[in-house]
Amino acid sequence: QFHTDGSQGLEVVTTPDGNWFGARLDQVLDLTGTSMLKFDVKTTTKGTPGELALQVGPDWTWCQGGLWTWTNPDSSQTIKRKLSEITCPEGALLDVTQIHAVWVFLKDGAFHIDNIRAE
Repeated sequence: QFHTDGSQGLEVVTTPDGNWFGARLDQVLDLTGTSMLKFDVKTTTKGTPGELALQVGPDWTWCQGGLWTWTNPDSSQTIKRKLSEITCPEGALLDVTQIHAVWVFLKDGAFHIDNIRAE
């Protein structure tokens, strides 16, 4: 598990194929009234695609943006997904009142992530 607060990035090291990093929440999170998810990423010598995913509803359904935002080497940016851009498998709904886990994806390097948030 990890928690971020905007004061210090968490270093993650990924495999060449990438990895999802996240936390299953101790309490269900209700994102009613928010429209966007964000996290900050800082790269080193390699760039990376970045993505966000949620596990939602009573079945912990995996839902994600699928947009794979690129961050260049030796730079930083905020990866953003409107909740309306996050899709779930056919037949499942993105139930923002029942968020069980939040995940971020990065690939092939050492990176710092921070300040995962809903706005």
